[in-house]
Amino acid sequence: MAGKLPSWNRVKWRGDATLHDGCDDGIDLSKGFFDAGDYLKFTYTVSYAINVLIWGMLEFKQGYQMANEWDRAMNIDAVF
Repeated sequence: MAGKLPSWNRVKWRGDATLHDGCDDGIDLSKGFFDAGDYLKFTYTVSYAINVLIWGMLEFKQGYQMANEWDRAMNIDAVF
């Protein structure tokens, strides 16, 4: 994740990043996720992965809730 990390982030070694990127041009580039510069490979792979995860959330909501992961999964939209 880029930008100021949310309070629900569980990766303790990871700090805030890219907080001022783009500010010289009046653009806020501090949100979202990083890619490795291989746009097509990254886009198709991540699109598929997110699609499968969301599909699982829709089909197995009770399982996510029982595992106390539903709220964390719903927080991912705050990144964008």
